[in-house]
Amino acid sequence: MKNPMSELLARRVPQFLGLYLAGSWAFVEFLDWAVEQFVLSPHITSFVFLLILLLLPTVVILTWRHGAPGPDRWGRMESIGIPLNLLLAATVLYTGFSGKDLGAATTTVTLEDEAGNEIERQVPKQAFRKQVALFFFDNESGDETFDWLSYGTTLALQVDLVCLEMLDHTLERVHGVVVADVVSDIAYRHRFTQPVGDVAHVT
Repeated sequence: MKNPMSELLARRVPQFLGLYLAGSWAFVEFLDWAVEQFVLSPHITSFVFLLILLLLPTVVILTWRHGAPGPDRWGRMESIGIPLNLLLAATVLYTGFSGKDLGAATTTVTLEDEAGNEIERQVPKQAFRKQVALFFFDNESGDETFDWLSYGTTLALQVDLVCLEMLDHTLERVHGVVVADVVSDIAYRHRFTQPVGDVAHVT
């Protein structure tokens, strides 16, 4: 009886499997770069990575049956195992990515300027925009001269985040409360003497 490891080496299973994994890793790295460079759906990388893992049984079957030098006949293992593996892979991918946008992460919108000229612009799709809630800080130093930093720091951060098109950073409604309006009202009418929680409690 042949040693299992010697049989695997004779059929070149580790060699081909290593090449498959190395090539797949390089392709995923390139794909990840392409997704970021051309603003594509981030789901594409996950889709391809999962596909590579799901096709491992097919790679092993083909290598085991046809990896050894010399001609090999197509057998029952390939005829049954490979179609089953492909069917399983298709089912898993359909279940996991059905309804997810695998195309571009941007869409083209047409705007009209003050002169009536139409302008096309690429904007991120809403499904790919990340949302960040910005709140004002509490001045716990006891020094009222730093009160302006309670809102000034947050507003400066908001301005700095304008360049990130894939990020929603405005202080919007949270459970029906316009956070920006509430905090601004407190800040300027009460001169920071009244906590935000006394006016609106957001959970």
